[in-house]
Amino acid sequence: MSQRLTLWTPAILWAAIIFTLSARQFGPDYKPLFTHFDKLQHIGVYAVLGWLIGRSLLRAHGQPLVKAAVLAIALTALYGMTDEWHQSFVPTRTASVADWLGDLVGAALGQLPLWYESRRSQKADRQAA
Repeated sequence: MSQRLTLWTPAILWAAIIFTLSARQFGPDYKPLFTHFDKLQHIGVYAVLGWLIGRSLLRAHGQPLVKAAVLAIALTALYGMTDEWHQSFVPTRTASVADWLGDLVGAALGQLPLWYESRRSQKADRQAA
């Protein structure tokens, strides 16, 4: 049980960081670097969360790669939904379906490193045999 918690700790901490950042209000002078910059931020932040959740599912629970990836995407998207709802209560922030779609894209992209690592590991296993 303690090893599972240790393997889940990075995902839990990253989710807490997202929650904290979502609670921040924008000042009146806030201007993004460019149009849709926030969508790229959502994709990047949720790619990390999706990767961490997928990694936890693989290592802590021994899930097969495809199942872990699908579950990681679903859990990350669900967290993104709750994050958007949370933002709807923060002054100067709003909930956005477009932001949530960015979270979903990020969650899916976060599975690519796991897929790559799995392919590399399978190739190494075949070469060793």
